[in-house]
Amino acid sequence: MKKVIAFLSTLLLMICFVVARPQTASAAQLIDSRSAIMIDADTGQIIYQQNSEEKLPIASVSKLLTVSVIEDEINHHQLSWNTKVKISKKIAEVSNDSNYSAIGLQAGQSYTVRELFNATLIKSADGAALALATADGSTIKQFNEKMQKKAR
Repeated sequence: MKKVIAFLSTLLLMICFVVARPQTASAAQLIDSRSAIMIDADTGQIIYQQNSEEKLPIASVSKLLTVSVIEDEINHHQLSWNTKVKISKKIAEVSNDSNYSAIGLQAGQSYTVRELFNATLIKSADGAALALATADGSTIKQFNEKMQKKAR
């Protein structure tokens, strides 16, 4: 019974907080984030942005979506777990930058899709996720378009 009362009290407080929140708050006041962007998926029009040009580590949801796209490509025989991915200088810089989830990928070195996949999931490695995006020869921009289609 105490648990039910505690749950109902918490629920009531949450409802009061939502109802009491000023309705004139701007999006920036409501979004507690270093940066954000909202884009209309059909038109590509930017609806809202907050520090959208700031370079930040890749969000975990983006990493999960990345490995999901890679897994689809493996299942459709567009890639294999043993496909080698050569690391570009730009990806190596991200992979060795302590501001990101760094794992120390080396420029010019090749890693298998499985190694990069595991590093992305287990170490949350930004550089590994970027390298996976280029595994089939796509640019990161082209890979982002694949992710957007998968997210719909």
